[in-house]
Amino acid sequence: LYRDIFQLSWTTPAVIAGGDNPFPRGKVLLVMARGLAAGCLLTSSFYGVRYLPLSDVTMIAAIKPASTAVLSWIFLKEACGVFEILNLILVTGGIFLVVQPSFVFGDMGTEYSSHMMYTALGVFVANTLGGMISVIIRYLRSMHWAALAVTTRLFTLMELSVVVSILGLFCLPECGMDRWGTIALAVIGSLVQAFFIFALKCEEAHVVGLTDNASSIIVAFLFQIIFFQDYPNTLKIIGTCIVMLSILLLGGHKIWKHQKAKTSNI
Repeated sequence: LYRDIFQLSWTTPAVIAGGDNPFPRGKVLLVMARGLAAGCLLTSSFYGVRYLPLSDVTMIAAIKPASTAVLSWIFLKEACGVFEILNLILVTGGIFLVVQPSFVFGDMGTEYSSHMMYTALGVFVANTLGGMISVIIRYLRSMHWAALAVTTRLFTLMELSVVVSILGLFCLPECGMDRWGTIALAVIGSLVQAFFIFALKCEEAHVVGLTDNASSIIVAFLFQIIFFQDYPNTLKIIGTCIVMLSILLLGGHKIWKHQKAKTSNI
């Protein structure tokens, strides 16, 4: 909640300066749907990592780019041919090897309780619905990036305020690292959101979704080594190489299509 308050405080002036309406006529329902989906996704992510193994949450989240690919094919008429399907399988396979979910590879006999099962189901549903976020941003790409950012924060703030009120958690974070950490989350979240919106203005939703999911795995993989000295095993290295290969294939395929289009125009 506090992270989103910080984000809203410095995106609102950008909306005023841009002069764009955050709720354009005829697109209000789409803006609302995106905001509600983003709030559910954010809440499920924070809740999921508290009660489930991190690798399992990451693996369940891999459904999001698949959902984005299907929805972008249906509503945006984006390409969904053999290459896109094979690349999706490649990314999913690489992520699977990197995170090595405990329900497949085992994790010292960890068993799911009924609460954990319902939590996993909630994370799965939220990430499936989260696939519409990229599609809606892509559809609304004519809007100013700050207006798109503000609408999401408004809806997540409303959702989180209700949850915090019910749980009685209206209190400032502890002085020191907790407060600085909240500000750091807000700054990083704002940068990620802005670049994500810019990317969807320039590139197809399914490509951005795959790249976002794959790159987040690679960054987390590197940070584990740098900050926690958690070195990968052979399967994780193979999985990371597969994910990086999929990103390179996406870029190469895009360049090839661009060159082909230029040649046909000549």
